This record gives sequence, C-alpha cells and structure tokens, in this order.
Amino acid sequence: MKVVLAATNVAELLRRQAVRNGARTALIDGDRRVTWSQLDGRVDELARGLSELGAVAGDRVAISMVNRIEFVASYLGALRGGRVAVPIHPTSTPGAVARVLADSASRWCFADAASVEVVREAASCRTEAPVGSGGDRLARTWPPTLIVVDAPVQTGELGYGDVTAVGAEVMSPRDAEAVGLLLYSCGTHGRPRAAMLSHRALLANIDQASRIRPAPMRPDDIVLGAVPLSHSYGLNAVLGQVLLQGSTLVLGKWFDPEEMAQLVSTEGVTCVPVAPPVVAAWARRDDVAAKLAPVRTLLVGAAWLAVDVVREFEQRTGVTVHQGYGVAEAGPVVTSTLESPERKPGSVGRPVPGVELRIVDDTGSDVRGDAPGEIWVRGRNLFSGYWPDGQGAPGPDGWLATGDGGVVDADGDLFLVDSEGMT
Repeated sequence: MKVVLAATNVAELLRRQAVRNGARTALIDGDRRVTWSQLDGRVDELARGLSELGAVAGDRVAISMVNRIEFVASYLGALRGGRVAVPIHPTSTPGAVARVLADSASRWCFADAASVEVVREAASCRTEAPVGSGGDRLARTWPPTLIVVDAPVQTGELGYGDVTAVGAEVMSPRDAEAVGLLLYSCGTHGRPRAAMLSHRALLANIDQASRIRPAPMRPDDIVLGAVPLSHSYGLNAVLGQVLLQGSTLVLGKWFDPEEMAQLVSTEGVTCVPVAPPVVAAWARRDDVAAKLAPVRTLLVGAAWLAVDVVREFEQRTGVTVHQGYGVAEAGPVVTSTLESPERKPGSVGRPVPGVELRIVDDTGSDVRGDAPGEIWVRGRNLFSGYWPDGQGAPGPDGWLATGDGGVVDADGDLFLVDSEGMT
C-alpha cells in the first residue's frame, strides 16, 4: 500500500488521489485515459529516470509542450524528485525559449512535436541568450538535454520513454520552502524574469482557492483543461485544484473555441475554467447553449472580461460567468466573484480565504473611499522573489505590491483600473 504523506510537495496531492481514488479517471487526452493510480506510477518512473540521468534536487527541468498527459507527468515527476519545473509556452519564439533556458540554466527540456523544432533552434543559439548573473550556471548546463515526446529523436537527444525507470516508490523531499516552479514573464527590455514559487506557496494557493464558497471545483467535476499548463492559471489554479479534489481533467491542446465547446459537450464537462477570449468567441455562437448544457461552473481568469461580453454570453447560454483576479507571484489566485454575495458588473470579486488585499497610493498609504490605487496582497501563497537571488520578494510585513491598479468598494469587492486611472 502506498504511504499518504502530509502535503509539503505538490506531487503528494497526486499520491493522495492514487491511494484514495486509484481506479478513477484522472486525465482524458483525446482517446487516451489514465487513472490516478496509473498517473502516479508514471510520475514515479519519471522521477526515478531523471535521477538516473544525474538530476539532483534543485535542478531545473524545462517543459515545452501543449496540454497533454506527458506534460502533467513531466511536471509532477520533476517536483516529486525535488527538481524545479520551468514551463515554457509551446508557441514561444526560439529567442524567447533560448532566454528562458539560459536564464534558468535548465539541464533538461521536455518538448513535443508542437515545439521541438523551436527548442532545437533555441538550444543552438547560446550566444544570443542573455545570462545576467548566471554565467557559471549556464556553462555547466548548456546545451540542455532535449527529451522528445511523440517526435523523431536526433543525435544527443533522448526519447520520452528513455527517461523512465522501474523501482521503489519515490518519496518527495519534505522542504515546503524549496522552490518548485519558475514562472517566466516577459520582464522589461526583453530580459526574462521568473517568479520563484515554493511548494508552500503553491499548496497554500490551492488550499485557499478550495475554500471559496460555493466551491469552484468539486471531486465529482469533469474539468476542462484548455488553459495552457505553461501559465500559472492552468498549472496551479486548474491542475492544482484537480489534484486536490480528485476531479477528472479533460485536456485541450489549442485555443479553438469550437473544439473546446465540443469537448464540453462530448465529455460532459461540468467545470469550465477559461480565458476571456474563449467566452467572447462562444458568445457569438448560435449552438453554444446546447454545447455547454452540462456546465455547472464557468470561471474566467488571466485577464478582465468586458461587462457587455459577460451579459451577451449569459443571456445566450444561461451560464453564470464568475471572474477572478490573480498574479503569477501569488500562485496566482487573489480574488473571485464566487466569494461575493452580490454579483456586480465589472467586479472581479473579493479576496479568497487566506489572502489579504489593500489599495495603496504612491506614498504607500491606504487609499480612503473609492479612489483608485495600487493593489497590494499578502498571504502564504506569495512567491519567494525573482530568480535567482530573490529580488522583489514581499517585505518584512509580508505585503506584495502587484503594480496593478484597482478600487475596492464599501463591500470589499475589487474593480480593476488601468494605469491612467491611478492616482
């Protein structure tokens, strides 16, 4: 029998589901289905395989794939072995990929047919990759070893099946403050900038979002996994909740509103987390009400959705749109309209349980009344600073200045404003 651990590593959420619900379906990827027990076994095999390649705790493992079973297994396999996952969007340019690989000094990079050619080109342009203070790290890791999924393997590369090893059950490291994830944003002047998220932060935000009432996701939900897993919304807000709840995740690979709507209908999807462009596209479809008939909850994140689009979509479908606000540095969920007793047009809701929020002026003082200011947040979900030296981490008082503008009304509901609306 597998041992159930107190969760100090995100991968242990998977272990819990394998123990409790091993025979239930965890992931649906086209005509492929894996149970919780099968997924747990694959993650163990990858964790052991990386160890046999020489991976040690703290090594960075990049993942450049579309949403698929192998992405989930590679991510959790890296975490289970104490490594740091570095997700890269599969449509990134070679230059962007090179900068992330170089800055993170990733020793390995998983890539599938959608991204492998770009990753190969990126790995060949070392001199074009700014390294900042990581020159020594880069010298030890460049070029990273490419691990290829569902595509021909070239000299010096490994196939996905080569990075598996049979053996004893893998027990994750117990240091919750260890960094589990580097999430890159564009940064300024083209320089990559990665938020370091510890297992403590990732697990805290998963727990905080689960305590929203009504709950955004339940164990009996079938969840649409169309938000890119390379984004914090898809990776921790969606996959993280699925791991905690034991829901079933239906993986969608590309932004295709018609394909997504068909997945909802075919698989009986009940929980739909999406980005605003999907809702805008669905609002114009005559068949959308029938396609979304199984949906219980629709969640919108990653960007604000216009009030008129929400109104049109809800009138056409009868499905309520719930919005939220988040930032990668917060794991990412900060607010949700599910926490608000009254729905207000334009609001992104109230802070989720365990997260505090302030609106601050340019002197660092709290804004009074309904004047706009900068959004500051505090909670156990906050990041450990930017890679590699922790610069930008929350101060001694625990507050993080997000750089985003907002207004909080008398009821505590947040409304976002652009920079021109700032005081």
